[in-house]
Amino acid sequence: MGINIPTKEELIANKPEFQDIAGYIGADSVQTLTVEGLVSAVQEGITSLQKDKMISSSNKSGEEWATALPA
Repeated sequence: MGINIPTKEELIANKPEFQDIAGYIGADSVQTLTVEGLVSAVQEGITSLQKDKMISSSNKSGEEWATALPA
């Protein structure tokens, strides 16, 4: 088991016939992210989830951990 990640050759953005990717997928525009931008977005999302959907729990020994609230 694992994640099936396409090779560079299989990516739609690498195909010359898809120069208008936005039009192909019905979007107004398509923007790219730098690796740093992707990392930052994921970190912000995790922080937001922790604030919005996580609660602190503890056991009789006083050990604490975060537990996700049901959706």
